[in-house]
Amino acid sequence: MNMKEEQALKQISDLQDKIRDLAQDKREIEMEFVALKKNFISANTELEGERKKNENIGVELINVVNENKALHEEINDIYKRSGNTNDENTKYIMK
Repeated sequence: MNMKEEQALKQISDLQDKIRDLAQDKREIEMEFVALKKNFISANTELEGERKKNENIGVELINVVNENKALHEEINDIYKRSGNTNDENTKYIMK
């Protein structure tokens, strides 16, 4: 009977140790999860900022291209009206 009682007490002690270990593991995992979630939110916020920047840069690029095209057309009109067609001027004329 004493042997059974000692075995039961040893099993209880072992199980309590396992519970403590598992509780510690759980706390560590929770801390890692919180850190990962914080990093994810930060990275996601940064990504959104970069997307907005890229969108703005795209709009600016389109505006610059359109402005460049308009300037070239204006230069072409000026040269056509002036009647200058020498080699120096024709490099500005867009086809």
